[in-house]
Amino acid sequence: MNPPVPPAPDAPLSSHDPETADARALRTALSDLARVTRDLNEFVHIAAHDLKEPFRTISFQTSFVLEDHKDALPAEAVARLENMQRVAQRGMCLVDDLTRFARSGEVHCSREPIPLFNVATNAAAAIGTELADDGVDLKISTDLPAVPCDSAALSTAFSNLIANAARYNTATPKQVRITSRPAAAPGTVEIVVSDNGIGIPANRRTDVFRVFRRLHRDNEFGPGTGIGLAIVKKIIEGHRGTVHVEENPAGGSLLVLTLPATAH
Repeated sequence: MNPPVPPAPDAPLSSHDPETADARALRTALSDLARVTRDLNEFVHIAAHDLKEPFRTISFQTSFVLEDHKDALPAEAVARLENMQRVAQRGMCLVDDLTRFARSGEVHCSREPIPLFNVATNAAAAIGTELADDGVDLKISTDLPAVPCDSAALSTAFSNLIANAARYNTATPKQVRITSRPAAAPGTVEIVVSDNGIGIPANRRTDVFRVFRRLHRDNEFGPGTGIGLAIVKKIIEGHRGTVHVEENPAGGSLLVLTLPATAH
């Protein structure tokens, strides 16, 4: 009786092969994760609508009272109603910003490189009226690299960075610059967003990327919820990149975005 013939080296793996089992488990885990993500997105949409409704009602009702009875009310009562309006409007802004933050991690990168000059230019155009009204001198370097990215998400990140640089700035004119520099890590690109504003203290350069973390009193530099840079961080990390603050020798703020140069 001849001994059994061993299988050829390139024979297909059996269903009991550990690698096949691992691949199947990974596919199942990814499918479960996608389902959970869809459920969470649906929950965020519903919760945002329900959370805003009480704030909207308070805002409308106080508006009606002030329109119809303001002249008949004591000054203290008018001040309290106006404060209720501001609180309600801030509550709606908080819900909107939380929704934007929850969805900012949804990044779908292109396989082909997209010029970051175009992305940053589109971001600036989206807030062009506000920048013009605020007298912002914005310059975007034409030699920004092209990288695979989610152009819509990255445009949101640039809009937040530009708006933030303009808001926390008391100079005349307010200057914002978007440039590139040689990357420290191989296989990456670095984009620099700098301004001549008030800057970020060295001991707060991590805090600024946390949700609802503002370095100044409410309304000191205009209305805001302190979520803009947290959204930037989440979008950049969704691209498998990083963002951090460095010392700006010229004064003001200097933020560095590091992004992969090729698709993953």
